[in-house]
Amino acid sequence: KAGKPMTEAAAAAFVPGLGFTRNDFLWMLIAGVVFFGIFTLVSGPLAEKYGRRKMLLTVTAGIFVFGLLFVPLFSGGFAGTMALLIIGFSLMGLTFGPMGAILPELFPTNVRYTGSAISYNVS
Repeated sequence: KAGKPMTEAAAAAFVPGLGFTRNDFLWMLIAGVVFFGIFTLVSGPLAEKYGRRKMLLTVTAGIFVFGLLFVPLFSGGFAGTMALLIIGFSLMGLTFGPMGAILPELFPTNVRYTGSAISYNVS
């Protein structure tokens, strides 16, 4: 439903089909979000060291491969689902760190923050 936080919608959608209780799945989501936070912090220095564009392209390739692993991981029970959440949130965190720096770079100086604000909000 519109207006619900993603974690609430995910729990309502995945809990019945995966066989987890709602509370267990919410704890699993919390563990995944912890990895999101850690990898968001890690991604900034990595992007500075290896380059923001190169990092985002590499992580995007990782997200593509991750998408191919969805079904096998979901069918792997608790361990597979935890791996899916941890890998997914980690990859998401790796994209968040450099995003604040690379988005403004994509636009000319006179429209830099308007362009980055619109593209961030539309995406």
